[in-house]
Amino acid sequence: MEVDVHDSNLDVVTRYYGTSWQDEADFPTNYQLIDHGNSSESWAGTSVEQVILDWMTKMPSNRWPNWLVSWVENSCLEK
Repeated sequence: MEVDVHDSNLDVVTRYYGTSWQDEADFPTNYQLIDHGNSSESWAGTSVEQVILDWMTKMPSNRWPNWLVSWVENSCLEK
């Protein structure tokens, strides 16, 4: 089950995965790349790497990541 959680605080978003004793969502929607920005600096390799590492560090090890790159109101890949 996907849960749509649009919050810039990764601690808030990743807690929807649940805990080791209580499963919740299979994956919360990850808006981090969309929220990261559209400037050339925000899409530099090290900047994108940090966004990915931040998510992967907070995500429980037995869960799936997801990367939303576009939605009806915004797209980070339009340039």
